[in-house]
Amino acid sequence: MQENAHEKTTKLKLDEISSPMLAYLGDAVIELLVRRKLALDGVPNSGEANRLSHGYVTAKAQSDAVGRLEGLLTEREEDIYRRGRNHASKNCPRRSTPGQYHRATGLEALFGRLWLEGDFQRIEELFAAAYPACSGNPACLNNTPCEKNTTDTEDENAPTT
Repeated sequence: MQENAHEKTTKLKLDEISSPMLAYLGDAVIELLVRRKLALDGVPNSGEANRLSHGYVTAKAQSDAVGRLEGLLTEREEDIYRRGRNHASKNCPRRSTPGQYHRATGLEALFGRLWLEGDFQRIEELFAAAYPACSGNPACLNNTPCEKNTTDTEDENAPTT
């Protein structure tokens, strides 16, 4: 099937969007997926939902989620993730390592790009794969890690120059 002019223009525009902007959008996408999950899981109020969401949306939680996506990403998705992860940033949350923060940023960039492309089915697939143990797991609802990520070292997957 041949692309029309609009599809070509849109793809060109998407390719021009910076990794930090993709991560900014992806942060909102992940936050919305988490809020939807908590609402559907029957969390009774917004205060409790806010507290529980930290088990999903912190840099550490997102970094752990990246480990669960290993081997599931396409080559193109890996490239989007890598560009987001390797983007130089002067910011790092106090409660995470630089490696965790960069991996989380890569994940957010990937979700942001997929959202802009309208690939909602792939977003759902990756979200389910990234947080499988959280489905009905009381440990996740108590802000403890869903499952231990054995590949979480300070230097591994750190940005390259």
